[in-house]
Amino acid sequence: GDWSSDVCSSDLDDSASPALAELQKRVADVQAARDSGDSQAVTQASRALIALGLRQVAHLRLVEDALPAANDLYKRSLDFEDNPSTRVDLAITDLRAKQLDDSLTEVRKAILADSADARAWRVQGGVYMMKGQYGPAADSLQRSLAIRDDLEAAYSLGICFLAVHEKDKAAAVFQKMDQEAADRGAMHVLMARAYRVGGYLDDAVHELKFALRLNPKTSHAHYLLGLVYLLQEE
Repeated sequence: GDWSSDVCSSDLDDSASPALAELQKRVADVQAARDSGDSQAVTQASRALIALGLRQVAHLRLVEDALPAANDLYKRSLDFEDNPSTRVDLAITDLRAKQLDDSLTEVRKAILADSADARAWRVQGGVYMMKGQYGPAADSLQRSLAIRDDLEAAYSLGICFLAVHEKDKAAAVFQKMDQEAADRGAMHVLMARAYRVGGYLDDAVHELKFALRLNPKTSHAHYLLGLVYLLQEE
């Protein structure tokens, strides 16, 4: 699938409750600054509040797939507050718009500001994948996973390893995913998809047969097995 189409829903890091709490905090900061009579503090607190508001509206535009509007709003937010997380959001928007060089520029700035941001490393990995640069993509995804476990990042890492013909490393990633999976049948279907895309058809068949042994009704397994057989027999 298209990695950039999945990154929006999984990588925008503000859920409703934390966003509301942060908004309330920044409103309180503005009021406290006004009460103090410190004009510089009022200006700083107000800029922070405006930046957050612009970022939240940009989130909505991105969910609506209004990419130019989201891009503009994230940039305006950064004018008020140079926030690394907002730069990652902008990088996601550029990635969705297939502006890969712009996306890479923004996410590199975010990583320079906060090298412990797992989300930033994951998005950088996604940009490199879209560029077909699977070695650097794997490096970025490994950095992301070293900071925070993430199923999608691990799956993407496995795909990268297959793309550079490091099947043993991919198998190790997939084995760890299998150990942690709630639905092992579905997980083996995912592995089979990765092997099929990487051209490892025998491995895809093995994973699909294993998924069906776990559960003969595993979703899509029979269909994909038939598809792989067709590919094998041309």
